[in-house]
Amino acid sequence: MPDDPVDDQANPSREAYLQAVRQAEEDHPLPGENPASRDPADAQLWLTTYAELLRFKAAVIAVAEERQAGLSEPARDEVRATDLRILEAERARFERRHAYWQGRKEMLGA
Repeated sequence: MPDDPVDDQANPSREAYLQAVRQAEEDHPLPGENPASRDPADAQLWLTTYAELLRFKAAVIAVAEERQAGLSEPARDEVRATDLRILEAERARFERRHAYWQGRKEMLGA
């Protein structure tokens, strides 16, 4: 039996959580997104897409924050340590991608 109760080998759900956090924090393009595109229409498409995703993520975070307030302390701590952390990481990733496309649009003169 491992000494650490949160040992990733002994706790597959912990490993799945860590994988979700890593994926949320990585700056990876969405399917169909080509960061090297020189087409101003692509830049506008992805600016719009990431703006939509940012609005959606902000709404999800707001609901999660509101609802977690009514939970027991252990449940609230879990939501804060996992769900909200992943949601915030995704929001930050969308902000970085939106900023990338804003810069790309300006570079393309669009």
